[in-house]
Amino acid sequence: MLSVFLFGCKVKHSFPPLKAFPCAQGFGASSRGGRGGDVYHVTKLLDDGSVGTLRHALDSANGPRTVVFDIGGVITLNARLKIRTDKITLAGQTAPGGGITIAGYPFDIFKRSDVIIRYLRFRLGDYNAIDPHAEGDGKGNMDLWGDGGDAISVSQSNDLILDHISASWGMDETVSIVRSKNITLQNSILSEGLFHSYHPAGAHSRGGMFVAGVTDSELVNGAGGYTIYQNLFAHHNMRNPVVGGQMYLDPGQDKKNRKFMLIDFENNVIYNWGKRSGHTARPQIKMNYINNYLIAGPSTQPKNIHTAMREENSDEGDFYIFFSGNYMDTDKDSYHNGKAVGAEAFPGFEPGEYLNEAFPFPAITFGLSAEDAYQEILRNAGASFPRDLIDKRVINHLKNQLGRLINSQDDVGGLGYIARGIALIDTDRDGMPDSWETKNGLDPKNSADRNKIDISMVGYTNLEVYLDSLVRSGRNCTADTEYQTLH
Repeated sequence: MLSVFLFGCKVKHSFPPLKAFPCAQGFGASSRGGRGGDVYHVTKLLDDGSVGTLRHALDSANGPRTVVFDIGGVITLNARLKIRTDKITLAGQTAPGGGITIAGYPFDIFKRSDVIIRYLRFRLGDYNAIDPHAEGDGKGNMDLWGDGGDAISVSQSNDLILDHISASWGMDETVSIVRSKNITLQNSILSEGLFHSYHPAGAHSRGGMFVAGVTDSELVNGAGGYTIYQNLFAHHNMRNPVVGGQMYLDPGQDKKNRKFMLIDFENNVIYNWGKRSGHTARPQIKMNYINNYLIAGPSTQPKNIHTAMREENSDEGDFYIFFSGNYMDTDKDSYHNGKAVGAEAFPGFEPGEYLNEAFPFPAITFGLSAEDAYQEILRNAGASFPRDLIDKRVINHLKNQLGRLINSQDDVGGLGYIARGIALIDTDRDGMPDSWETKNGLDPKNSADRNKIDISMVGYTNLEVYLDSLVRSGRNCTADTEYQTLH
């Protein structure tokens, strides 16, 4: 319950539970992020841990924090970068110029909760790879093993949403999310996992690894799972995605006691997989696979060209799946002309594992047809405020059925240039520029108004309203009432 003043009268409003932001979907939609906390301005592209760097923003947080960016460009990491506290929002959409790219080492989220990351790019690359064959052919600092080289790695974390992020050039997975709960990955681009690179196992190029398990009570209540919604997986040899039930990592744990993973895979596009599109790491899965579009490309091998999701190692557990509305384009003719597919695209499942009704997972408020999802991804997926040359190239590949699996970022020209831009004036350093505060009746000299609720009818703070206002235009989930002014 919150009291506000409306036309001079004290009015009480009871707000419903808030999403992370109005367009948040699925299992991770209720992440609080840095709501109600302090604001940190990133003013440097350096990674020396000094004040003003992203590393200092994360290392110095001791409560809810929203990180905004006063500069655009590439942050070249000197080591792995980790979120070290709960309740963090990284608002990449605030960066001027060409936005923010993080490169060189993985971005780790380990044992954290309530994290919101929007409009950031994570371009790992082989810049600091160790030569796994000890022949002295590593790169850079030569301190990053290929099998630990994910662009983004999430483990044992809860209530996380990644929205409009771009991740590429992983030496292991591009994005790995394991042993976590209430996760959403949406509106993002996962591209160009490195193939013949520095992984100790040899050829790799993996897209997304999503492995988890929920408790019996969470299973009954349909909580604790992963939502993978409206993303592009492009140019990965395998794991587009790979899914699996909880890993049995505890000594003596009985394989039969592994817990089910819940995964809602909806409105995604998978392009130019090599050996495999989607498959299992281990069963014990309950999955909705709805309105996705798979498009073969130059690197797609004939053997699995007609497979969307395959169950493997079925003797280790059960994989229950509901599929509907999926399309595949497998003729590689450079024309976008896919066709609807059914059970033939889902081989390896046992009798009784194909379901006639979808699992009642948290609703996707604005679910689209496979064709409409494809068009939406062309328009808006990834860190698209604005897109960099890498994402533009990958989107062009998708549209025209071009491109290939790559071995190094050097094969495609590397990072390119990202404009720094000029940040708007923010006198009180509350994350909201003076011009926007003045326009919306706030005080540009009062930093405390960032956490007040003067604009949102449903309870978002003024800072949250500003952050989302930057990227609202043109999106089909925007509702006019969600930020209706109170006065």
